[in-house]
Amino acid sequence: MKALERLQDARAAIQQCDYERALEQLIWFHNHALEEDVALRGVRLSFALADWVKLGELYPEALQVLRSVRDEKTSKLLSGSGTRQDFIDVSAVNDYLEEVAATYELFGHVKKNGGSLADECSRWALPSIVAAQDFALAKKVYGDPVAVLRSLSDSLNEDIDWIRKRPDKHRDATLDAVVTNYIEDVRMLLSTFESTDGEQRRKSLARFAAERIRDAECRTKVASGVGA
Repeated sequence: MKALERLQDARAAIQQCDYERALEQLIWFHNHALEEDVALRGVRLSFALADWVKLGELYPEALQVLRSVRDEKTSKLLSGSGTRQDFIDVSAVNDYLEEVAATYELFGHVKKNGGSLADECSRWALPSIVAAQDFALAKKVYGDPVAVLRSLSDSLNEDIDWIRKRPDKHRDATLDAVVTNYIEDVRMLLSTFESTDGEQRRKSLARFAAERIRDAECRTKVASGVGA
């Protein structure tokens, strides 16, 4: 059974109230999906985790297992033996468990341990850093905000072009999702630089973030979403 087939089977098992089977498939997907296809990294830390949390609402043992997976990787990071992927996994699980503060605390420990791991993990720690309102640290992690916005907007423009060309019945929903994600990323950056550099800096960056979007419809939505 392929990785995505296992994920589909987990969802079917949830519908059938076969919670043990669903949990087995989700554990397998988390541990082995990337061995089959690295392109599944996004699905592994989004839809699969959402399914796992949904299962946990029906079958508490599933949440216990998810927490144990998270805690094992956290322990490795605290001991200095963890990897960037371990931090990415822990951060994603904490997001879905609504325990973002734990990611911020963990990142603090990783920084204290020294070495290059903190720099490697900083991108994935950013949401927790901003949520903790540690804007001075967030500003250091961002570096040049204009360069960050160029990178984010270039990626969005590529996604928009690709989505517009697809005769997909879910095209509008997909387009809305990528634009919404961009808006959320920009808002996080804006809150950081407004806190450290002031309102005028926020306005300038917001305008830049909107003007970079080539598609007129999406540009209007972004401008409204970021307050440009």
